[in-house]
Amino acid sequence: MLKPNEQAAAMARTDRGRRGRAWIMLSAGLCAALLTIQPGPGLAAGKGANTAKYWKGKNISEVQKKLGNPTQMTPLVETGGTLYIYAHKGQPHWAFETDPGGRIIKAARIE
Repeated sequence: MLKPNEQAAAMARTDRGRRGRAWIMLSAGLCAALLTIQPGPGLAAGKGANTAKYWKGKNISEVQKKLGNPTQMTPLVETGGTLYIYAHKGQPHWAFETDPGGRIIKAARIE
């Protein structure tokens, strides 16, 4: 049988172990929660909209919503699509080529 001092020491070790495991579980749960949070549409579009890869496959109407009206539009007789140039002062300059349906097949940011 344990003496009173030994019992107290054993309980303290057990209690300390429980608290340690609780902190580990709490921090693991917090990390898991943070990893599952996804950025909102504004954050996701803001960063990716600066790359040509982001725009490929989208409709030209989505570009017009984001960048406004193009500064130049040229029909492409050979492909049936259109070349759109966006060169507004103070904004990034872009060139987009679309297929006949308005889907972007080529995009390039002009520096």
